[in-house]
Amino acid sequence: MKKLIIYGASFPDVIKLVDAINRKEPPWKIQGYLDDNKELQGDIIMGYPVLGGNAKIGDFVFARLRSLISHDVTIEDYVFIGSGANIGSNAVLKHGCYLGTGSIIMRKMIVGSSAIVGAGAVVTKDVPPNVTVAGVPAREMKRERYPA
Repeated sequence: MKKLIIYGASFPDVIKLVDAINRKEPPWKIQGYLDDNKELQGDIIMGYPVLGGNAKIGDFVFARLRSLISHDVTIEDYVFIGSGANIGSNAVLKHGCYLGTGSIIMRKMIVGSSAIVGAGAVVTKDVPPNVTVAGVPAREMKRERYPA
């Protein structure tokens, strides 16, 4: 059975959806809600605990299957996180950046606005805005030049 943590405790009705899926084939075991609201942390909602985490996730963030977002991560708006990507603690993903499948962002790294991290890349130092990096460790491949 796969473990599931639901991001945000504001709309607990998602529990009903998971329960309906589990009646057909029970693949999910709900662990609780991940919510930054300190007033809710420790509460029980619909039978499940509200957990902390201190991750800040912006609007229109797309996180694919099996991506892992560690604690104290900041993800700004319009970020794409590919399947199996791992984001270490205290990392910052700036507006509009793109993380390829299986990429790894080490702790405390910053991925700049509109930067691209290639599939399987391991980011061990900050990625400037508008730069494409790839490889292990990740190295600059291309810097976009936008007209002023």
